[in-house]
Amino acid sequence: MSLFNPLTAALLLVTLPFLGACGKVSSRQAQAGDVVTVHFTGKTADGKVFETTQGGKPRQVHIGANFILPAFEKSLIGMREGEKKHFSVKAEHAYGPRIENETMIQVNYKASQPHPLDYKVGQKLEANIQYPDGIKAKREVTIIAVDEKTFTVDANHPLAGKDLAFEIQLVKIH
Repeated sequence: MSLFNPLTAALLLVTLPFLGACGKVSSRQAQAGDVVTVHFTGKTADGKVFETTQGGKPRQVHIGANFILPAFEKSLIGMREGEKKHFSVKAEHAYGPRIENETMIQVNYKASQPHPLDYKVGQKLEANIQYPDGIKAKREVTIIAVDEKTFTVDANHPLAGKDLAFEIQLVKIH
């Protein structure tokens, strides 16, 4: 699962090789419109890591482009190269609340599917969904229940309803 929108991450969030140790903090502060390189670790409130760049390549972020959580982008503003920060984001400002209605939790008949599968709880599928506001989109859904004739999918983001905590380090302001 990714903090970065999977549809735009491959095109717009370029990974860069680590640019050296960040022991020094520069005087320039990141601002809206800047492209920055960051290392980060995202955790749920119970401490479970859902994504990290530690031990790997940092990520490039265009502040204000709205391709990641707005709270994450906002936290970068004012940071200097080499600076580290910890912050939390309440669920309603991250991926929103879990929605337990027929739009987000759907029972589907196996026989009506164009491509039969060996349906398993936890399996991820791509589905065409329509949100309560009428917007249609492709979305990864997770199978949450299976019986002889049906399978039930959950279209909520895996982090919906969860408070999040981040540790970030601004590696470079480009």
